[in-house]
Amino acid sequence: MHTEPLLKSKQIIVGRQVFFIFAGAMILACALYGPAAASDAQQAVENHFASYDQLLSTIASSEKARLNNLDNADEYLLSIAQENPAVTSLIRTNSSGKIINQVNDGKVMPRRFRNVGRQSWHRTIARTNEPYYGKLLRHGVPRYLFWAKPIDYKRAGGNHFGGTVAIKVDIPKALKLFDEKYDGYFEVKIGNSEIYSSSDPRQGEMVSGASIALEDISNMTISYSKTEDKPQVADTSAKQVVAGKEKKTNRSTVALPGLAKDAPTQKGGKGGAIIMGVVLLAAAVGLVLIFIVAIIRTNKKRADLIKEIDNS
Repeated sequence: MHTEPLLKSKQIIVGRQVFFIFAGAMILACALYGPAAASDAQQAVENHFASYDQLLSTIASSEKARLNNLDNADEYLLSIAQENPAVTSLIRTNSSGKIINQVNDGKVMPRRFRNVGRQSWHRTIARTNEPYYGKLLRHGVPRYLFWAKPIDYKRAGGNHFGGTVAIKVDIPKALKLFDEKYDGYFEVKIGNSEIYSSSDPRQGEMVSGASIALEDISNMTISYSKTEDKPQVADTSAKQVVAGKEKKTNRSTVALPGLAKDAPTQKGGKGGAIIMGVVLLAAAVGLVLIFIVAIIRTNKKRADLIKEIDNS
């Protein structure tokens, strides 16, 4: 006659399992469609700027960046600039700091061999053989990224410093290129100054002040429309990108008068992330249904056993 308490104990255990599985499914759904969705715009912008860092790594490690034929090197750097309109200036120096190749606003500049070897960014790279990340200001607000890396010369016994490549990235122009493939409203500020606002109309609740991690700029934030559907962004990466790990960095603000002229200041369908979210949510719901069926079967067995005991 102790069968009924035992069955009740099993039913309680199964019920607890159902509760935890259901709770896990709800947490998964919130993670997929709640805070994670809200961070998409922020992460996408960070990835877009990171692609320029990767672009610079590609140039620095390219054999074409080590060409002795300066005209051929001009052609290579010009092709990079033409494919990446936000890169408003691109230079190559030799080990002493003389500019031997320079492209400004999509044009190859006359070769004057101006020496920047005494500027802090070049001296830092020559001393450490490590990347340099800086910014250029306009009216006290960062307007351009100025990033430079040592050209990858390798000789027996270790790396040899043979010069640098540097790019100047127009921040508003880079955000405009990003906006062309991003589906959703956003605006970016550095401090209290608005740097860019997208062409899409505002929709729904606004998420304000999410911090953007960017080399040497600590106060860049993004605000964007929070919608039911996750905002979608197509590939906005800078062209000719190869991913790779970076060494530790040097950060500073630099001024490079004459390096380049001041320049005036992606949208897609549903992505694979939503499909994956639906699949995972369906799997969680399926597990819940399995445990519900298990409870029903347990209850039926319990009823049959009690009936059998009563008839005995």
